[in-house]
Amino acid sequence: MSEQPNIEQLITLHYPALQRIAASYEANHALREELVQDMLESIWLSWKNFRGDSSAKTYILRIAHYRAARHIEKQIKRQESNVTETVESVDRQHPEHNAEQQQQINHLLSAIRKLPMVQKQLITMSFDGLSYREMSEVTGLSSSHVGVSLNRAKASLKKLLEHHYAK
Repeated sequence: MSEQPNIEQLITLHYPALQRIAASYEANHALREELVQDMLESIWLSWKNFRGDSSAKTYILRIAHYRAARHIEKQIKRQESNVTETVESVDRQHPEHNAEQQQQINHLLSAIRKLPMVQKQLITMSFDGLSYREMSEVTGLSSSHVGVSLNRAKASLKKLLEHHYAK
């Protein structure tokens, strides 16, 4: 029996992916941070159940997407509006470039949030470099359906961005 990967190292490795997932579901900075913490707690608590049937990355992202979907359900039930879109900028030497880049990121995240749930999941997983097989493991869809749905998601995202920039 192989030794289970170290959860602390895996969380550190995949933390940027968790933040991207959260940002694709939640616009409000404070609620997004809360969502990331919820993801981390769920991953930590469920790690003892990891059997190695999939990669650790797939297991972690499956939990993250599940928690994000539950978060959206709670937000809909509460009927709260998400009003802020902030993504922290690391490079402070070129504020004009950062502002433009930040605006592009905000437009992209806003467009992703408008996609249906499955498309949103597939787009964010593709950003993280998951293969169709890994996306299939996370979503429960067949690999071929993942491919079709991902292509539709990309087309929808492209239309949303073109519409935004045509304004």
